[in-house]
Amino acid sequence: MDEGEAAEATALREVVEESGRRPKTVEHVVTYQPMVGMVDSPHEIVAGHVAERVGQRIHASKAAYPTGTCSRPLPTERA
Repeated sequence: MDEGEAAEATALREVVEESGRRPKTVEHVVTYQPMVGMVDSPHEIVAGHVAERVGQRIHASKAAYPTGTCSRPLPTERA
């Protein structure tokens, strides 16, 4: 995340950069600390819904899963 950038804005930017798709909606799901008491490292979980292709993906290795971490591809709009 860039300093001062919201988690939703970061997620949207990264999905577009990595996959060439833009989710129509993005929502913050949860913030959690995976190592409470050991490290101050908040993790933001964000979900995107109904993506449309807006460009070329940058990293072909992440093509199957647009965010690079999803268990399934984001749905796309039907023409």
